[in-house]
Amino acid sequence: MRRLILFFLAENIFRMDLGEKGRWIRELIAVVGKRFGFPESSVELYAEKVIMRGLCAIAQAVSVLQTLRRACCTKGEWGQGLQGCVSMKFVDGVMIHSGDPVNYYVDIAMYHALPRQGVLGIKVKTMLPWDLRNLYLTT
Repeated sequence: MRRLILFFLAENIFRMDLGEKGRWIRELIAVVGKRFGFPESSVELYAEKVIMRGLCAIAQAVSVLQTLRRACCTKGEWGQGLQGCVSMKFVDGVMIHSGDPVNYYVDIAMYHALPRQGVLGIKVKTMLPWDLRNLYLTT
């Protein structure tokens, strides 16, 4: 039984992240196989370019996650007596929530940051434009 894993990379980091002769993908295959107990020969990884980063929920969530990770370590306010923080939700524009078009037009990504005192969830939903040939996300 073969397992197929597909992941996306932003266009500007695609060549850099694959490594020399696909070394990074081979290392990732080994890590995934060991983590989930699959034999290495049964795992396949494919990388695709993301043409428009702003429309890819995964790229946006990773960007927010990396920003939060940097900010959690460098914030000076925590050492000055700050006791908590506020959760914020940003919604802009029109977003469909129900019905069958949600399956086609809404891209959802969830990631979790693990700071010292708990778990911080990041959920990004993007509404894609009408795209007959799937030009926006992949080539």
